[in-house]
Amino acid sequence: MPGLTCNACNKEFLDDADQKLHYKSDWHRYNLKRKVAGVPGVTEALFLARQSALAQEKEKQNETPMLYSCGVCGKGYRSSKAYSQHLKSRAHIMQASQGTNHPQEVKAIIKPLPRRTVNKPPQPRDRNDDESQDEWEEVDPEEELVGQAANSLTHLNVTEDGAGDEMEEEEEEEEELDPCCCFMCDLEHDTIESCMVHMHKLHGFFIPDVEYLKDPEGLLTYLGLKVKRDFMCLYCNERCHPFASLEAVRKHMAAKGHCKVHYGDGDEEEEAELEEFYDYSSRYASHFIILYIYIKLSLLTILFRLKQLRG
Repeated sequence: MPGLTCNACNKEFLDDADQKLHYKSDWHRYNLKRKVAGVPGVTEALFLARQSALAQEKEKQNETPMLYSCGVCGKGYRSSKAYSQHLKSRAHIMQASQGTNHPQEVKAIIKPLPRRTVNKPPQPRDRNDDESQDEWEEVDPEEELVGQAANSLTHLNVTEDGAGDEMEEEEEEEEELDPCCCFMCDLEHDTIESCMVHMHKLHGFFIPDVEYLKDPEGLLTYLGLKVKRDFMCLYCNERCHPFASLEAVRKHMAAKGHCKVHYGDGDEEEEAELEEFYDYSSRYASHFIILYIYIKLSLLTILFRLKQLRG
């Protein structure tokens, strides 16, 4: 039967059975959500590739990460490679050479990382530590760390300055985030508009449906807190754990091209997260106006043809 098509997926069918079966598919439901949001649909191949990538990411998240702790220095690492590099560092060698250590302290303590996430940022490392920041970055810099594990690692490295540093961090957290300050490079701007232009040009940050954005200040504040306070990737969102630091999440977003939000991709939960900052009433009103004009013109055309037939 010719003429059977799905406008949402741009697909043709041979008979009613194929069309009805298609309407029950996840691909069709996904494109329907995109159509309602005013976003073009995707091909079946692209949809299947997206589903496969999400499944692989879910399997990766279900894997139990391990923590390698050094009994001599009291430090922990996410991989055996990082732990091996630590054993070769000058700080570890000097620590091991001082005093006598029990045999169990020399061996690595390996245990699973806790799965519960904590949004509290980790405490700063000891400034006198000979292991530089570069050494930490070389060990899987984009690997996601569990917040609880980060807290436990830094707890092992507490110094006399720890209490004072922690109080400073708490005071900084209480300060309100400035929406005119870029959350990717901390460059301050006079207006929100100039900040948005800067983030788009320099960092590729794109705000979807900006013409329907009713609260740009609220949106930038909300997204800025997720990045600068919670160390969360805007695009990965809840699909990954918070990062260990602001520098780590910024590097991840820049390297992966994740300086954007999941919006208009058919994910209802993530779209609901940003709904309060948008107002689509003008779009729906314009649709009704166009529909009204179309119906009126159609009726006038019918009446005109009836008059011609009678005349």
